[in-house]
Amino acid sequence: MKTLLNNISAGIGFIRRLLLIAAVMFCVCHLQAQNNPYKINDQLYRMYLDAYNYRTKPEGIAKARAVYDRAVELGDRKAQCIALTIPVIYYAMTVDADKFEHAVKALQDKARATGYEQYYYYGVTSRVNMLINQHRVPDAFDYISRIEADADKHNSMYGRYTVLNSLGQLHLLNNNQSLAVRCYESALKIGEEYLRGQDMAPQYRKISECYENLYDYERMLSFGERGFALAKSPISKLRAVRGVCYAAFMLGRYDTFLKYYDSYRQLSGHSADPKSPSLHEREIAILKFIHDRKFDEAEAVINSLPSKGYAVHIHQLRAELSRFRGDNARYAQLLRELYRGRLKDSLYTFDYAGLGSRITNQILEMENQKLALDHQRLVNDHQRMELHHTNLKLANTRLSLTNADLELQRTRSDSKIMRYNYSNKQLEAARLRSSLEAQRARQRTGDIIIVAIVVMIVVVAVVLTIFIRFHSRIMRRLRAANAELTRSNQELVETKERAEAASHAKTTFINNMGDDIREPLLNVVRYASAIADAEKDTEKTNLEDNRLKVMENTNRMLAIVDNVLKKAQTAV
Repeated sequence: MKTLLNNISAGIGFIRRLLLIAAVMFCVCHLQAQNNPYKINDQLYRMYLDAYNYRTKPEGIAKARAVYDRAVELGDRKAQCIALTIPVIYYAMTVDADKFEHAVKALQDKARATGYEQYYYYGVTSRVNMLINQHRVPDAFDYISRIEADADKHNSMYGRYTVLNSLGQLHLLNNNQSLAVRCYESALKIGEEYLRGQDMAPQYRKISECYENLYDYERMLSFGERGFALAKSPISKLRAVRGVCYAAFMLGRYDTFLKYYDSYRQLSGHSADPKSPSLHEREIAILKFIHDRKFDEAEAVINSLPSKGYAVHIHQLRAELSRFRGDNARYAQLLRELYRGRLKDSLYTFDYAGLGSRITNQILEMENQKLALDHQRLVNDHQRMELHHTNLKLANTRLSLTNADLELQRTRSDSKIMRYNYSNKQLEAARLRSSLEAQRARQRTGDIIIVAIVVMIVVVAVVLTIFIRFHSRIMRRLRAANAELTRSNQELVETKERAEAASHAKTTFINNMGDDIREPLLNVVRYASAIADAEKDTEKTNLEDNRLKVMENTNRMLAIVDNVLKKAQTAV
């Protein structure tokens, strides 16, 4: 029993050591996973970061090729796909359409072959961006429609996620922020439910930028902070910092602004550079100058910003600079220009669902009509007023058509979102059924294990009971045998003592008897000899005979006694 307890204690100690080793290994793996968000080989991840830093230079292509070749040697298929994203980025930035298409095809073929679906749709997103940069928005919309049909056919969550993101991007181009937000939030919901391994930080950043265009800085800050917290790599965190700093500054939460500005410095290794080629970094530097009341430096950086595509941000930054300077008149003027520009942009939005060319023609026609009306105004004031009225009607008609197109587009987006939601519900139901079946299977397995454990416990208890009873019976027999042996030993000791006493008494008796017998017999012999000598003269014949007989018998007695004594001594 003691040996069994010792074995059980040793087994428990061994299990504890195994659990400790497993915990240490888990902590090490978790720390490595935090430093390597793509979960590829650590050496390949360092090589990829080096290649990514050169993504805008020709050296980046060679470094990406080295990463790919090393990934092939190590058999890391995911790293192969990641390496192929560098050429896609480089040729997109250099606007080399042929090489870009070749790089995208290579990436998508490798993604299909290795099963990493997310990199196939990374190529889709890159191609959509390239079409937009080439001002081929209708082609981009047609391409997204084909990808949507393919995703529906294969029931691909990555496909739906990518299509919704691309639609949100097109809505942003169309300056329809609300539809863009709905598309991005639907994509975010799909990503969080079905694409658990996907980095959702860029999705939160896109939604944050949409709320920036809607001047909803509270939501911009909320989504920006969540994106920063979820970012898995330093690059993603740096991209998310800009939105958080901007929203916090616009809300007047300067402690939050300084907190994330310090995070930016820690991630980048330096303060925001006002001469950086990155507009976002220059924007953060401007906000820091304004906060530190370095107004001249801030204004110099604002004046260095490109006006094309960045006019709204320049107006907002100048307005904040005026507010900090206390120039309220300038501040009010900039705000009026800002909102008037926003209103003008909203009046000239158009639908990219195949209607771009038709609306462009309408705009040209309206310009021609405007010239004609100006000519008629010089001829006759009455005609000028009439034509001006006609122009207003046409403008209203155009706005009505634009609103109808936007409503149609909104309806189509609603229907797509509803269809996606329905598919999501079906998938959720299927997942719940699978989870229920798995739970039942685990429960059955648990019941079997419990029964097996109970049976084992019963068997062990029975075996222990039999062992204890058998051990008790053997011990009783051993105790009885020991008692019997003890009695036998005691009897043997007593018998030995009696035998030794008897032998000693016998020896004493024989020794005493030998002395007692020899002495009288010797006397008899001696007296018989004396008698025989005294009567020698009287009756010579009889006396001689008697003497001889006495002597003969005496000698015989001596011989017999001697013989008996010798045998007794020999036996003793």
